Amino acid sequence: MTSTEINIHLYCNFIIYNIAALSILGFAAPLYAKFNNGTVYGYIPGEIFAQHELKDPNKSALVAKHLAKLHRANIAAEPKKPICLTVFELPEKYTNPKTNEKFVNNMNLKKLKEEMCFLEEQLVKNNNPVHLSMADIIIVDLILKIILIPSPGGNTKVTDAEVEELYREVAKFALVSLFYYSVWTLLSSEISDIKYDFMEYAYER
Repeated sequence: MTSTEINIHLYCNFIIYNIAALSILGFAAPLYAKFNNGTVYGYIPGEIFAQHELKDPNKSALVAKHLAKLHRANIAAEPKKPICLTVFELPEKYTNPKTNEKFVNNMNLKKLKEEMCFLEEQLVKNNNPVHLSMADIIIVDLILKIILIPSPGGNTKVTDAEVEELYREVAKFALVSLFYYSVWTLLSSEISDIKYDFMEYAYER
């Protein structure tokens, strides 16, 4: 088994675990079976979101509400460790001479570690109860399966200041997502057998 196949195998097991856990919580279709090369899971009736639908204030609010519930879900299979420790586990030298040269000329691992630890310190200060986060959710991941009916009595009103505070907090987590893609591609530069310039992508990120 190649390093890429091992990496994909581990990733797929992680995804299957998440699907099973999210299914129990009502965020995914039920998982029925797992094979060496695939899975069998249930069907969710509904329509995949289109980009223009996110402009609908009712639908976009519904998406935000469900994502908030998703992010509060605690499905960790093992104790969490500090984010910055992941950066410390990155290779300091790459086997491929060209990849290593690009890494030495364009990357500063010490600075990456400092930036990640600084970002983590800022997030810890927020005392945010987030348990689970999706780094690459796209519109086709969203399925609309209920009819929106305005509730009588209205919703709780929020102030502009509260919206601004939430926006700033979410922006910090967006930075973590961008940073993590860079970390992932730096790791892939060493362990992946796929013919792709992961190091260049990491540099661009």
